[in-house]
Amino acid sequence: MRIRWSNAKYLTSIFLLIFIIFTCFEWTTLKSNNSRNLNFQHVQQRPPKAIIHSALPNVPIHNTVVAKKEETSHQKKFSSITMKYNKTKNAFDFFKFNCSKPVDKRHIKVRKQKIYQILMFNNEAVYLYKVYYDDRKSHWGRKYIQILAVGPKINKTIYADLWFGKNVMSKSVSSCSITKHGRDSNITSKIFLQYFFSCEIKDNDIPKYVSLSFDRCAPRSNLLHVEVPDRKWKHKFAICIETSYGHIDPSVIIEFVEYNKLMGVTSISVYPSQISTNNRKVFQQYEKEGIMSISETPSPLEGDSWKILTLSSPISFNDCMLRQMYSAEYIIPIDFDEILVPRLSAKNYSALLNDIDSTYRAKEPFSIYSFRTFIFFTTCGSKIQNPKFSNIFRFVHRLKRFGHLKSIVNPRKCLSVYNHYCKVNFKHLKGPGGVSVDTSLASVHHYRKSWSQNFCKLLYSENTIDTLCKDKFGKMLSKPLQDKYNMFKRLHLV
Repeated sequence: MRIRWSNAKYLTSIFLLIFIIFTCFEWTTLKSNNSRNLNFQHVQQRPPKAIIHSALPNVPIHNTVVAKKEETSHQKKFSSITMKYNKTKNAFDFFKFNCSKPVDKRHIKVRKQKIYQILMFNNEAVYLYKVYYDDRKSHWGRKYIQILAVGPKINKTIYADLWFGKNVMSKSVSSCSITKHGRDSNITSKIFLQYFFSCEIKDNDIPKYVSLSFDRCAPRSNLLHVEVPDRKWKHKFAICIETSYGHIDPSVIIEFVEYNKLMGVTSISVYPSQISTNNRKVFQQYEKEGIMSISETPSPLEGDSWKILTLSSPISFNDCMLRQMYSAEYIIPIDFDEILVPRLSAKNYSALLNDIDSTYRAKEPFSIYSFRTFIFFTTCGSKIQNPKFSNIFRFVHRLKRFGHLKSIVNPRKCLSVYNHYCKVNFKHLKGPGGVSVDTSLASVHHYRKSWSQNFCKLLYSENTIDTLCKDKFGKMLSKPLQDKYNMFKRLHLV
């Protein structure tokens, strides 16, 4: 038995040695053919120094030619062994392969003036908007890239290739968590959801580009530039306006901007979709003055229905927050027909937050300050006719009941923001969370059209008159509002 066992060990050793020599010979042959990336279903061959330009500016991309030759039986065996060694993290370097592929410009799919890139999932498009580098302290030392997107329901792992340096070669692959934010939209019998994909970065370097895929070995159809937020502090308060569409009364925009300038706001981000030429010119004028920034967010889908036009609204809010996560101390997601009114002695938003912290005996500022909304109907008539360009001066009747909440948000302590509040919070947030502010301290005035004549009857039957904003800020607001209205009138914009 000892002799047989010795012979068996001897023959096994000889066979293993021959197999290793053969596999090394196969590896040397593949390497000599200039194939740096091995797909386990076909061999890629790339001409040396073959560089072309992608659909995106200043991004050199390697051109990839896929060979049609099928794997031999030896290559299939070698592939299966390699996969096993990769799974067990074998120490031999030549057994370790990264299935990440160079990006071919012919595969990159864009939509809507190259604003969105496309990731295909079950023959449906996932529309990718922007990518941001995120190393906020609320991640507790971890670093991420956050991708804003719209698409169908996703139930599969997403992989991110992170591209570093001028060579645009993938250095690492990360799987991404999928977070839903915003609301579901049923459009032409299809459900579209708003997402952000969070992909953790293990490297110390910041990636320059990212490619997303559901299959590590599939050709990449997207290549997005990673935006690194400005770390220079610029604004105490920055307003984020959701996707704008249609036509907004220019006087409403003017009053909104001039009022918030008095309150200490120094940045207003707008995201026009299908807006009137008149509104766009008003935005552009304020952009010249430095108070407003304009970012295009058309809906990725064709059509002009309300659901289609507002599909990109969560993208606009979160783009505004991520872009200013360090440059703004607070962001305020709000609409043009809404204004936040401090009560008591506070005459601006800084004094208001101090009053709130003092009232609730907070040792440090809250992460989120939420305010109740009171509704002032603008289509139920008013005895005050002048000035015609001001809602604050003309409409003083409001409903007793309050509506939805609006918030002031610390962008370093909110993972995803939406129209009314922080939609997704960090799991382990350090310090005070949110506070629902009593209406004796502040409230939001919402000037809007009435839903029906029944609400007009209710408005006047309740006879609740609120002139606080007019009485408190009327003198400060009157002159700048009148001057700005006259300026836009000379430009034939009102």
